[in-house]
Amino acid sequence: MATGTGKTRAAIALIDVLTRARRVKRVADPWLIAKAKTGKLTIVTEETSDPKSRKKIFIPDICKEHHVPYINTIGLIRSLGGRF
Repeated sequence: MATGTGKTRAAIALIDVLTRARRVKRVADPWLIAKAKTGKLTIVTEETSDPKSRKKIFIPDICKEHHVPYINTIGLIRSLGGRF
């Protein structure tokens, strides 16, 4: 995205929505997800989806909800051509 298109403003707005809805705590996760969404990036995480969890909202669940791509470390290595 070009300079001046509102990426920072969009990221801050997304973080505000996520924290007000108590979907995420005020930690690094919402910043990473917002940056990935506004920069069309992919999140690398070892967390797994658990939409039924009442104690914690996991990164993959937030990514799915906001259409942010995510992958685990093994998937990243494979996507870069690594073999095991």
